[in-house]
Amino acid sequence: MRKLDRVIIRFAGDSGDGMQLTGDRFTSETASFGNDLSTLPNFPAEIRAPAGTLPGVSSFQLHFADHDILTPGDAPNVLVAMNPAALKANIEDLPRGAEIIVNTDEFTKRALAKVGYAGDPLQDGSLDAPFNPVSLALGAEATFVARTVDSDRKHLIEVLRQAAEHNGTALVEIYQNCNIFNDGAFDVLKDRQQAEETVIPLAHGQPIRFGAERDKGVVRDPVTGDLAVVTVTEDDADRILVHDAHAASPATAFALSRLADPDTLHRTPIGVFRSVERPVYDTLMADQLEAAVEQHGKGDLAALVTGGDTWTVV
Repeated sequence: MRKLDRVIIRFAGDSGDGMQLTGDRFTSETASFGNDLSTLPNFPAEIRAPAGTLPGVSSFQLHFADHDILTPGDAPNVLVAMNPAALKANIEDLPRGAEIIVNTDEFTKRALAKVGYAGDPLQDGSLDAPFNPVSLALGAEATFVARTVDSDRKHLIEVLRQAAEHNGTALVEIYQNCNIFNDGAFDVLKDRQQAEETVIPLAHGQPIRFGAERDKGVVRDPVTGDLAVVTVTEDDADRILVHDAHAASPATAFALSRLADPDTLHRTPIGVFRSVERPVYDTLMADQLEAAVEQHGKGDLAALVTGGDTWTVV
């Protein structure tokens, strides 16, 4: 953690991504804490340049401090880049040691090629892998967690039906194509031939196998407990993990959520990772109120409000 007397932050993305709105909201929050500030909105003359291109990049810069400042600043301390174009258009303005926050989901091969990147500039070990909402939910012991694909209508409907019927909060991650912001990002999971080798279907009570010939499976390392994908042979067929979506512990479901390669999406589990029953807040609160009434009676609110100056809370 570093203590700074002033900060310059720049939000950048496609025109239409909401960079001006984001900057405006951030500015309002900054001002509410009594900071002095100066802003610099920057958007292209062309109202809607092609998505993901350098001419279409829009940005909003905010300079704030706990003392008087006069300009929106020159070199940002922090760059928030929503896609490769935003990163490339602004990277030269950053001083050494600046922080970069990027939306890694948008760093697809197609988006990188649009702005002339031969490879992924993030693959230098300085930035984390893409955010994994399924892992986050399972790590927090969510009771229903699933993943599906928008183009598989039958599977999508079934997963959403189970989520709606679940007693409690449900998280469903849907891999959905957007022809503006992430066109083709999930093609490897949607093309029927490729999906046979890249998608790991999860079905409760069934061995976790996949592949065109169902010759690949998920096994547990007996020493480390980690999960791994192996080619199934007669010798290890009995080692294939049987999926248990109703297991009390989320440990195995979490391990399954970490199998996918974040860059290629190979070995991506699709289906219900976890579905367990547990009392929800509303039920527990109702039970608590009923227990209090049984023990102390319904009480008299009018008598409480018009009574003495002190209350005894039991």
